[in-house]
Amino acid sequence: MDETIQKEFETQWKRFLDKLKGRLLEEAQRKNLSYPMAKLILNETALCWENEYDICGRWLKEYAQKEPEKAKLIITVLTKDICFTEPEEIGSDSNTNLINIAIPAAGAAAGFGVSSLLHVGTAAKTLSTVIPAAVLYPIARTVSEGCEADHKDSQIDAYMLQLEKYENDVVRILTGSYTFR
Repeated sequence: MDETIQKEFETQWKRFLDKLKGRLLEEAQRKNLSYPMAKLILNETALCWENEYDICGRWLKEYAQKEPEKAKLIITVLTKDICFTEPEEIGSDSNTNLINIAIPAAGAAAGFGVSSLLHVGTAAKTLSTVIPAAVLYPIARTVSEGCEADHKDSQIDAYMLQLEKYENDVVRILTGSYTFR
């Protein structure tokens, strides 16, 4: 096999992965990225390999003119076989809700404890309980939003890692070392 063919495929594969990851990130920004939605996005994005107006599809069409049998196998791998499996749950959204409650509650408890030790009146006790909770809530929101973003990134990375086996299958087809399953 010509080394340039493999390099050309790797260039197209990177474009495909970039396009897919971008679409997954877009969906994750709009709402929670569900497993069925991730599968749908993968299937739609994988159609680029059959579309001669897309750069990936154009590359595959040109390759098919040189190696039609290998190209058929590649199309099968990249459009029919390619799929996600449901990744294991990485963290959870309940952790972010817990953060939103726990941090302000801890501040409120600390404020109440200090006011009780100082034997202040009811109004001062109420203020020393409410003010720390009110001040800490925006901080808790910021922390929980960071956790949510990390969760989404981890989820997308888990999906993207699953595609490595399909890349390896295509490389084996290109090198002639592919065995049928």
